[in-house]
Amino acid sequence: MENKSFKRMEKLLRRIFVLLGVTAVTGMLFLLRFGAGPPMLQPEKGESGEPASYPAVNDGLSDETFRLPRNCSLYDTLPAVSFTDSQGTSHSIREWLGRPVVVTFWASWCPDCREQMACMQDFMTLAEQYGEISFLFINKTDETKETAETAKEYYKTLGLETECYYDQPLKAYEMLGIHTIPTLLFLDADGRIAAWSAEQITQKNIFEAYIQNLVRGNAAVTAQFVQQQMTDTAGGICSEYVRAEYAQNKNVDDNAEIQAETRIKTNTKMVDQVLSESQGLMLLYACKAGEKNTFDRTLSYIQKYMWQTEFPEDITPIPAAVYAEGLKKGLTAWKVEEGCASEINALLDDLRIYRGLQQAQKLWGGYEEQLHAYREALLAYGIDNGNYADFYDSENGQYASRFTLCYGDLETMKQLTTYSEDFASAYKSAEALIKQGQISNSFPLYYSWYNYKKNRYEKDDLNAAEAMLTLLHLARQDQLQSNSLTWLKDQMSGAGIKARYTIEGKPVPGYEYDSTAVYALVVLIAGEIHDPTLRGQALNKLEQMHIHDTSLPYNGAFGLPDGTGITSFDQLLPMLAYASLENP
Repeated sequence: MENKSFKRMEKLLRRIFVLLGVTAVTGMLFLLRFGAGPPMLQPEKGESGEPASYPAVNDGLSDETFRLPRNCSLYDTLPAVSFTDSQGTSHSIREWLGRPVVVTFWASWCPDCREQMACMQDFMTLAEQYGEISFLFINKTDETKETAETAKEYYKTLGLETECYYDQPLKAYEMLGIHTIPTLLFLDADGRIAAWSAEQITQKNIFEAYIQNLVRGNAAVTAQFVQQQMTDTAGGICSEYVRAEYAQNKNVDDNAEIQAETRIKTNTKMVDQVLSESQGLMLLYACKAGEKNTFDRTLSYIQKYMWQTEFPEDITPIPAAVYAEGLKKGLTAWKVEEGCASEINALLDDLRIYRGLQQAQKLWGGYEEQLHAYREALLAYGIDNGNYADFYDSENGQYASRFTLCYGDLETMKQLTTYSEDFASAYKSAEALIKQGQISNSFPLYYSWYNYKKNRYEKDDLNAAEAMLTLLHLARQDQLQSNSLTWLKDQMSGAGIKARYTIEGKPVPGYEYDSTAVYALVVLIAGEIHDPTLRGQALNKLEQMHIHDTSLPYNGAFGLPDGTGITSFDQLLPMLAYASLENP
């Protein structure tokens, strides 16, 4: 009897365990399917029980960009939001135009806000060294968790020498689409959002970094990092920033604060790889920023170290008559490594350099001889059998038998058509290859390259930065196809653009990450087609990789917080994108 009872009990327990196991697995699957949202899908900081008004995962970028205000973007002019003072008088943000202003949205019940507000007097004192900057504190007066009375009572304890204002009943908060508090907006003198943070700031070095972006401009702060930390005395830009190596060379701990000086300042030549890509982009940035000295320094490096010939060491700058002969030997080396210039050029970089020379000529004049010499070299060594070629191998005297579609800078190629029928013919060929190179309507990007020998597009995986560059070249010529734009908007409204795709439109395994250069190119595309929504989405993505911390030697850089993943390409393209917005 006892044995039978035991067996019945054993069977019952077994069933219960099975049921519990099934329930647990079902719950885990449910969480994985429906509950694995991004970490941003949480209530506002400091709140409990009141969910934040974040969009659903499928309605927006599934990452930290959810924190940022929904109805405005970087470089937008802030709408004429209004709020009241302690007497109930209404005020508009327009009253603060004429000087930079830091706007803080906060509430006294929010722990993160209280910690940040306790630091604001120190922040205001710090900001004085950057000129006249106003501070505007706007309380989230919702009449439920916060009233004007509770806000005033707490605000008095801070001892701030500026008035507190009240967003009652949350008109400004809702007009801007603010998701979380504290949120800080750094507005320039014209009321444009120069920088913003939807996270608590309590460290002076981080706050100061935002102030620098506000006062100097985002592009200039990043440019300062590149020029001080990645550029040698001759003007060559390192292809990659390696902080660990710098620390080792300086015989200091890698985690210690390192002063902002380059590890290669004492060298007369680069100790790392320098790319013509970087030099060309710096020329374009210098033109957009109006920095003639930067332009000339960068061009001088190209002339002295990258043009493929041997020049007398004591001739600086090299006279046009001398370097014109050098150009005939194969244009600009695509890289300089260990002091040696490659025997191969890159068409895209040559077109960038020529484009930079054109812009410099319009701005400052004095570059006629360089432009003429470059045209002659492009005509001789950039075109083969009526087609643009990726490169010319000057050592072996051979042209590339391929055309990479992102090399097709159609705007610059079109400008060259006025100088020669050969340029005109090559332009028509390149334009046709690009326009006909769309992969499919379902994946409306463009093949990576065309094989002249086999007369076909090769079906390689797509580097997303190259794909975006092709779209940018089309947009500049008002030839961006509507299906490509739709794809672009869909990605930006979803999970974003990944680093590499198959020609079927699937992210390549191992490359499902965001790229700074990709989003900088999307900013530039959005500027060409005048799409502020697309531009704002791309800027939001960029800002997630923007380092703000003046205690770090790589403050202003784009990369990982520990100083890794910082390449010249990922700095120069954002510099160009931000400069295009700061100097339209």
